[in-house]
Amino acid sequence: MWLWLCALLVAVGLGCVAAEPAGAQAKNRQQNVRSAEAPSVRLARDVIGIFDSAQEATPAATRLHRLLEMPLNHLGYRVVYWDIAKGTPPSEMTAGAVAFVTWFTQPTSNANAYLAWAATAVRSGKRAVVIEQPGLLGASAELPAINGFLNTLGLDYADFFVSETTKTTIASADPNVIGFERAVDQLAHHVVRVRTADVRGHLVLADPAHVWAKASSATVVATSPRGGFIAPGYALRFDPTDQRQRWIVNPFAFLVAALGPARFPIPDTTTVSGRRLYFSHIDGDAWNGRANLPGHPFDGRSSGEAILHSLVEPYPDLPVSVGLISSDIDPEHGGDARAAETAQRYFRLPQVEVASHTHTHPFEWGFYSVYDRTAELQRLLSLVERQPQIAQVDRSLAAVVRAAREQRPLPALAPASEVYDLPRSKVHLPFSFEAEVSGALATSTRLAPAGKPARLYLWSGNTSPGEEFIRATRAAGVRNMNGGDPRFDRLYPSVSYVSPIGKPVGAERQIYAAGSNDFTYTNNWTGPHDGFALLPETLANTELPRRLKPFNIYYHMYSATRPEALAAVKQNLDLARASRIAPITAATYAAIADAFYDISFIEVAPLTWRVLDRGALQTLRFDDAAKLVPDYAGSAGVIGHTRHAGSLYVALDAAVPNVTLKLTSAPASRPWLTESRWLIANVAAERCRIAGRAQGFGAGEMIWSGASPGRWRFDVRGHPTPVDTVVAADGVLAVTLPGGAIEPITFTGRCG
Repeated sequence: MWLWLCALLVAVGLGCVAAEPAGAQAKNRQQNVRSAEAPSVRLARDVIGIFDSAQEATPAATRLHRLLEMPLNHLGYRVVYWDIAKGTPPSEMTAGAVAFVTWFTQPTSNANAYLAWAATAVRSGKRAVVIEQPGLLGASAELPAINGFLNTLGLDYADFFVSETTKTTIASADPNVIGFERAVDQLAHHVVRVRTADVRGHLVLADPAHVWAKASSATVVATSPRGGFIAPGYALRFDPTDQRQRWIVNPFAFLVAALGPARFPIPDTTTVSGRRLYFSHIDGDAWNGRANLPGHPFDGRSSGEAILHSLVEPYPDLPVSVGLISSDIDPEHGGDARAAETAQRYFRLPQVEVASHTHTHPFEWGFYSVYDRTAELQRLLSLVERQPQIAQVDRSLAAVVRAAREQRPLPALAPASEVYDLPRSKVHLPFSFEAEVSGALATSTRLAPAGKPARLYLWSGNTSPGEEFIRATRAAGVRNMNGGDPRFDRLYPSVSYVSPIGKPVGAERQIYAAGSNDFTYTNNWTGPHDGFALLPETLANTELPRRLKPFNIYYHMYSATRPEALAAVKQNLDLARASRIAPITAATYAAIADAFYDISFIEVAPLTWRVLDRGALQTLRFDDAAKLVPDYAGSAGVIGHTRHAGSLYVALDAAVPNVTLKLTSAPASRPWLTESRWLIANVAAERCRIAGRAQGFGAGEMIWSGASPGRWRFDVRGHPTPVDTVVAADGVLAVTLPGGAIEPITFTGRCG
């Protein structure tokens, strides 16, 4: 029976998976392993990222997080980190994982214990991905421990390193894996030999000078049914000419080969209703700064007012989340009533989501995890001693310095004071944990209309809050976001600069922005100040050949202090308006991103899954599924599908809590949603009737497929005039519903 199921899965391009180990955790874990006895299996998609805090202090600092986690996320895997300095991973973590990955560059802590554990893990069915050093460097005395592990992958370390010579050549290179962003340009290598026939050498070097050592070739990039290996220097390379790194290995193809052909529904955070999702957010930096816009009607007014007039009010079809720095409206911090009135004008707009960008704008979040007021004031005094011109230019700051020296209460800084060498922007009052998080959120909510609370907290400065700050946002009932700063353009010409979805911070999780912002594009606001005009390159490169990120426009209020910066943001907004997107709020995106980590699947039959704990995530993706579509009759809560860049995207119904998805190679049995600008739910679809609920921004564009040919009429509740359209023989129904849908609307379409 099991062999038959495997054969079926392989035939449709989805592969098969191994038996689930005993003791695997059930809660929020996906086991991509099959039990022949169990009628249903929770699929595993956890990959243990093993790092050494003696070399890389935190998970976020590791090469695994910075370089490998994004490709793993794209393939549907969730990385859980383990510090090998604490010992080997606990049995419950190992049981719940499909694989483990390492990227060591030096001998690791507890190396011998780790290598013994790794060998046992692979023999028990876990896959291993080894990049650079396996845990030790490969001296003769270390070979028994190293090869005790590597032999389980089908590889064998020799006891010497070969320098590049004129006789060293590339014996073979797999073009699907090697030469992804740059060619192989060095041929020095550790000698790694293949021991088993099932090892696939993706890059093999020939070295005739070492025939005597039975090492005339070295396999420096390899995969097998038990994992993968990349020798030092062959994963990616840093180019000193342009100071940028590029992948030699295609990380997507390599990971697919190393982790196996098994396929499961991939939780997708880039797409809703069949379209690339869009969101935008503004950090409130320089809310009270002066707009420097010669000839502009808001020249000389506050940056907040100028952005509102130029970039928010003219775009009611593009939602934007506005993060207020609450001290900017506080007289104690140099704010005034006009700044608060501007915030109220933002928050009254239907397309604006209420958010907070902190209270006093910390630059160094770590400084406030263990707060020392004396140390903070000493930082201020030391800064002025090093740069006395600061106090000479800024009289407000000079008064603060005098008060600090005399140990008197500090006066407020003027609105324009922003000294980035301090641990936070506003230092004249002692730091308050409550004011920084819950207080700041409460201020944003107080300035918004009734029933429109703050939904998002946007990190400031180095965007590296401690666990306690993230926990406070969760306790306040809001999402958190910022950091990551993904780019992929002519100045950052590699997918290695595209960050993962988020990062672990202790027991909490920080969600990254899906795009970098005007600060980084302008070299930390030193210029060129139109640098944000380069954003479309990243948007294009993360859309094809694979969709890696949503469409995110992320900027600051200080973009109104330079006309070229304002023009760059406007250019990006105009591009969004002209694109086929599904606009949502930033907090909604953060909820989708959070759900990536929580969602789980139970395989109940071949090509059939129950979807659990999916939260706000309503899109599943399948790669290499060209012959498959949803079986709508055999599924529940599935409303549509579309294809992009060779992948199948399946849209789920947010109104159905318990989704079952079944795939088939047979034609769809009823109409399905292909794409929509609005979010669609509560769908009822038949050949001659389509009904549902919709919510979104801008025009109500939607396309359905499989509809009965002929004339169709759509009625929208609350709108007196129906919309007529004609469906040709191909069954494609394209319609644009009237009115707005920021508040949900219901629609019904009928043929005839």
